[in-house]
Amino acid sequence: MLLIKFMNVIPMGQQAFAAQKGAKCPLCRSTNIFGGAPNRDGLANAHCRDCKSEWTGLWSITGYDNLNDDKTPEEVEEIKARIYAKVKKKELTS
Repeated sequence: MLLIKFMNVIPMGQQAFAAQKGAKCPLCRSTNIFGGAPNRDGLANAHCRDCKSEWTGLWSITGYDNLNDDKTPEEVEEIKARIYAKVKKKELTS
């Protein structure tokens, strides 16, 4: 079965790779892949266990979901004040 996978060795295009959400090797299309979490720049190293290919996945943030936003306006102001105090303290010690 592995031999059949390698008969199609034309790398998958960028759009096809993005459409399948990085779940397959862009070379052999195996799902037997592993890699790390994206760094702050959205780059994540990945490897295919079947064909031994290595690549860098390019990730981007498109938004967020499930924000726990049940804070009262007073709680929000308290949180902002704590953050401001931390930033100010850091500025004074640097």
